[in-house]
Amino acid sequence: DAPRAAGSVAAFGAMVLTASLGTYDVWAFSRAYYDSNLGPRIAMMVSGIIASTVVGSCAGRYLFRPSPTGETPRPVVRWAFAGIATAVVAFLVWARFVRPDFAGLEHAMDGPLGVAEVLPWAKTLSYLWLEWYLGPLLVAVGFAALIWMTGRGLFSHDRLWLPAAGVGFATTLLYLYSPSITPDQPWAMRRFVAVSIPLLLLAAGVALESFGRRRPPWSAVGAGALGILLLIAPLRVTGRLADTAPGRSLAVRFNQICAIAHEEPSAILVTPAQALGYTIPTALQAWCDIPVAGAIGSVTPGEIRTLALQWRAEGRRLLILSTSPAGLVGVGVDAVPVPGPPLTGPEGSVTHAPARIVPDRRIAQSDDGVVPLFLVDVG
Repeated sequence: DAPRAAGSVAAFGAMVLTASLGTYDVWAFSRAYYDSNLGPRIAMMVSGIIASTVVGSCAGRYLFRPSPTGETPRPVVRWAFAGIATAVVAFLVWARFVRPDFAGLEHAMDGPLGVAEVLPWAKTLSYLWLEWYLGPLLVAVGFAALIWMTGRGLFSHDRLWLPAAGVGFATTLLYLYSPSITPDQPWAMRRFVAVSIPLLLLAAGVALESFGRRRPPWSAVGAGALGILLLIAPLRVTGRLADTAPGRSLAVRFNQICAIAHEEPSAILVTPAQALGYTIPTALQAWCDIPVAGAIGSVTPGEIRTLALQWRAEGRRLLILSTSPAGLVGVGVDAVPVPGPPLTGPEGSVTHAPARIVPDRRIAQSDDGVVPLFLVDVG
């Protein structure tokens, strides 16, 4: 039992480490998401870590038996794997061929609902989201390979990929069923780009490599040909957008602002924040590594001067960043424009992958992608 106990401790430590890093990342860089809604999720995460460690450690002795070459799964594991694999395949077939509701989505989009509000219909296309970028063949091969890798890890002593396959399956199936994200592309793919897509690609590659090593000489040729076929769809989609850098325009502005802010210790207030309140403050704070906040409503000149005195008492000057000079009237200091090219990005859509570069109305909130920014040194 010593190796199993060591493995349980290692798994517990890995889960604690990754959960702690994720929680700190939200707290430090996406503070707007660190709210009361996160409290129950942290408790659930801690409970899941403890339960999975205890159950995994205790169940191991009943699911595997010692053998001369290591631990061998008992018959119940084979039956359970066969049942779970069959259920997963049935779910994937349902998600691909039965679940998509294009008619319902089009009807919802014709009404007054916003993009986020059509998620109940848009999420029925979640399997197709993967196909839009990877192609149907690569997605199918990737899922088949993940099932094969899981079985290989359970029923042989080559268990290198077993943890990755398990995590990949759990994460991907969860987000296929309920992505819980604003469904416009390509932004909705944030749910899949961190774990699911890399694992599908790696699983397909591992399966092809294993197939290519088989004894018949045509196996290597077949694996190579299939590998080339798998790459056609991703290259076709990404080739359309290869020359774009969606954040470049805003980065040009941020670099100018940071250069001014770093001349001496500073703090920045973004006002009025209605247009970019969910974009600029948190991103600018991470970019410049200084305190940045966004005003919820209008701020009077008197409030700005009071805030400037408070920051000065802490050894920092106050800079005001606004999307219009009108937001700085009465402060008593001239607004300095922060120039930069219009914002552009992939075409946003709920029904297909982006196919062209257009003005980024999502961030700029203007038809031409122009974002006027003005900076004032209040002192």
